[in-house]
Amino acid sequence: MRAVERSNPESQLSAFEHVPAPERVDGRIRLYRASELLTDLLAALTAAAEALESERESPDFQDTDFYEAVRSFEISLIQRALRSTSGNQARAARLLHLRQTTLHGKIKQYKIHYRVSVGHETVEPEDDLSS
Repeated sequence: MRAVERSNPESQLSAFEHVPAPERVDGRIRLYRASELLTDLLAALTAAAEALESERESPDFQDTDFYEAVRSFEISLIQRALRSTSGNQARAARLLHLRQTTLHGKIKQYKIHYRVSVGHETVEPEDDLSS
């Protein structure tokens, strides 16, 4: 009978010496992920700082009146809704998710005039006589 060669278990493990221990691999992965997160954070902070700087430099932003901007935005929305509903205030109010009385009040407040097209003719409402 042939003698069974028994190899030394320590010599078999020596083939895997170049493989890092699990705790070293976990540490490297954590460091790599932390490095990626820090890189992303730095990019985000840099972009935010640049955006703030450009806002400070913008003369348009410094002269912005909040209430005037809101007023202008409301007028624009109301005019678009009235155009898309051919001047029908009830439908325009539904489009804007407003009560009809609220829309009517804003139309009077902002003195919004709109044109309604009928065929080839344009009908304009009479001027507001309340002022």
